[in-house]
Amino acid sequence: MIIALFAFAFAGGAHGLDSSLLSSLLQGDDGVFSAEAPGKWSGKEKSHAPTAEIVGTQLAISVEHSSMTVEHLVSDIIVLNEKRQVVASAVLQLDTPAKYSVDMGVLALSGSKSVTPYAYCNLHGMWKGNTVLLDTSHEEL
Repeated sequence: MIIALFAFAFAGGAHGLDSSLLSSLLQGDDGVFSAEAPGKWSGKEKSHAPTAEIVGTQLAISVEHSSMTVEHLVSDIIVLNEKRQVVASAVLQLDTPAKYSVDMGVLALSGSKSVTPYAYCNLHGMWKGNTVLLDTSHEEL
């Protein structure tokens, strides 16, 4: 349990994003692209908007980004809850798929009711994914 608490507490600082970009994201979705609103990047939705789904005891997040090179990559995945708090984040590695999994226990400790993944592409900016409702029916009273 201590490890899970540490992972949750550390998640907010475990990103490689510029602090002003992260601060802007925490304030709202201005300048953030999505499958529904791709803006100037219309046609790039499938390869940039992250998708999230619950698989067993994990929240699995993926971005179908074809390139993970220094020149063009998804560098970060950030998971925000309904209060726009960072509940998990990952700095992605070069030449590996843009995927990240979060243990549902960590999300339960955060008290989140829903989570939304965001992915940052160094050429095409910040992208918002689908919101996932978390099952809170097993919470202790």
